[in-house]
Amino acid sequence: MRALVRTLLIVTPAAFALVLPSPVSPIAEARAQGQGDACGIEQPASPKTRQKASIRFTNDTMFAYRIYWANFDGILAEYALAQPDEHNGFDTYAGHEWYVEIYTPDGSVCLGPIAAPAGRKCDMHIVDDGTGEFGLEGRGCNY
Repeated sequence: MRALVRTLLIVTPAAFALVLPSPVSPIAEARAQGQGDACGIEQPASPKTRQKASIRFTNDTMFAYRIYWANFDGILAEYALAQPDEHNGFDTYAGHEWYVEIYTPDGSVCLGPIAAPAGRKCDMHIVDDGTGEFGLEGRGCNY
């Protein structure tokens, strides 16, 4: 007995074709998400160190801000959104560079770089004097 083999050809209309997303660079993706208005998308890269440290940000302003870490390629990676009177802490490494982008009705403001020294706890307060000027008040931080 002979087996009958048939070839089945399925044609897919263009409306149902599989569309794969094109690769997007980290910079283009960040810009599409509205990141980096004041701080930019790229900053100097964080050094590759193994000395542990920690960093804590306290929002002593009346505005929200985003906290970014500059990765090993210098691309800013978002770590948190902080509302007024909030604080955020992170384990990090000595010399890793962090940035804060504050959002005001007049636009955004970038503060940084901020880094913790080896084996130390960096406690950074983001302050607002009420006139639209922002500052950093850090204990144990390099900035």
